[in-house]
Amino acid sequence: MSACARKKRYRSRKQAAGAACRIMNRPGKPPKLYTYKCEECGKWHLTKRPPEESR
Repeated sequence: MSACARKKRYRSRKQAAGAACRIMNRPGKPPKLYTYKCEECGKWHLTKRPPEESR
């Protein structure tokens, strides 16, 4: 099973960014999240890695 298959998939960057905002607004110390388009499935995922560190 690929890593991509285990991740939540979003249809658009806007949808992924909305999910990231909801997660980051939870109580406690949620991680800073970033979005990226997956080369494997073509959908959008969330990551803790800043864009300059990703892929």
